[in-house]
Amino acid sequence: MSSQISNKQIDFTVSSNESYFLNVIIGNGQIGSTTFKNLNNDQFSPDIINAPVGMGSLIKGKNSMVVSVVIDVNPDTDNLIVAYYLSKAPKSPDQLSQMNPVGTSSMTLPTNSTAIFVTTLNFI
Repeated sequence: MSSQISNKQIDFTVSSNESYFLNVIIGNGQIGSTTFKNLNNDQFSPDIINAPVGMGSLIKGKNSMVVSVVIDVNPDTDNLIVAYYLSKAPKSPDQLSQMNPVGTSSMTLPTNSTAIFVTTLNFI
């Protein structure tokens, strides 16, 4: 069993008069946990579902870090992927499936490995 770290930055353009929400989805039938702290220092974990990021006017020019630990448990693939969705309103899983993520992080590792995804969201 091995583990690797992925570092990524995702730029997201915000509108000053809009509030934003974050959803983080671990894909490919893998399991894991994510933690996110917004700019108010509110921490969300282990699942990030409609976590309030903040008002565009307050987050513009700043960034937030999202950390996910993903374990390869799906015997059909060794690809681990995390998708990041930012929206102006809370979304259901069905609505997320119809959206494009603002970014993804992925890596293919040996069977039964663990990946740590460290992603910085830059609000521009």
